[in-house]
Amino acid sequence: MKKLCLITSLLLASSILSVYAQEFNVQWTNITNAFTEGTDLVRNTPLSFQFDAGAISENTILPGQDGVLEAGLSIAEDAFFGLSYADDLFRIANSTSPDLIDFAFRKSYRFGGWFTYIYVNGEEVFRLNGNAGSPEFEGAGNGTRIEKVGSEIRFITDGIVRYTAPCDPNRPLKAKASIYQGRVRAARITVPPASFEEALVGGLVADRIAIGTSNFGDFKLSVAGRLRAEEVRVFTGWADYVFEADYKLRSLEEVEAYISAHGHLPDVPSADEVETNGVYLGETSATLLRKIEELTLYMISLKAENDRLQQSNDQWQRTREDLAARLAVLEEALIMQDHDD
Repeated sequence: MKKLCLITSLLLASSILSVYAQEFNVQWTNITNAFTEGTDLVRNTPLSFQFDAGAISENTILPGQDGVLEAGLSIAEDAFFGLSYADDLFRIANSTSPDLIDFAFRKSYRFGGWFTYIYVNGEEVFRLNGNAGSPEFEGAGNGTRIEKVGSEIRFITDGIVRYTAPCDPNRPLKAKASIYQGRVRAARITVPPASFEEALVGGLVADRIAIGTSNFGDFKLSVAGRLRAEEVRVFTGWADYVFEADYKLRSLEEVEAYISAHGHLPDVPSADEVETNGVYLGETSATLLRKIEELTLYMISLKAENDRLQQSNDQWQRTREDLAARLAVLEEALIMQDHDD
């Protein structure tokens, strides 16, 4: 399959960094007193009353690059996750101050309830009680995110910017976690590529890609705009089952009644549905093929009916010609008889 011409054009333009995005599940490294389960970082039992477990990531938001870290913190825990400048290594901290995470969310049970905290440079700057914001961060994609935009860090829960802080746009940032007990769930980082080469190669291994939008939805590739390509190959089911003996083909009368009632073919979305939801190329191509195959069956049936009518007409024509010949003989015989009389 040939590469999309649109991607090639964008990669050649300097605007690629603002319109093309890659998304990666965080790969935790330098893990201390913790372990991973899939994409989660976990610590079940603390060795002491300290935040002496955690990790940093190999995925980095590079200097001059914008990016987003999304993650979750499970309930019944005390843990941090956030972004730290890449040259800050993991450190053990006591129970009242976090590991050195420059920009962090914390979930903790304190003062008889659950609280969500925001820390900047190791200091608490904002607090939400357990009934405000997300009482439990289920994981990446639930609206709990730390965004780096230019020289600003934005802390967001439930789609609301809770706090902003300045950052150094010329220093790299990595995902980081510090855990007393609990887990950091399904962390992921979304960034534009840093270069032509990273866009070309990284785009083939990213979990999801967005062009011109930050809204991935449920899709691996999201594009805000038109696509141009020399060839697109879609792997999908096909409609040859229409030609199987047990396929129930609607009568033309049923199709006519459906069109009169709904204004479009059966099993085909209406114009309003397409305007709202778009179309899936594979599914739509298979549906259109099914309609073509059904039309073929109708044509075969109509041809058989036409052949039968043609044979009947030919038989009637021969009969008519035979009757005409006989009538002519009788008329001639009657004329001759009248003449003899």
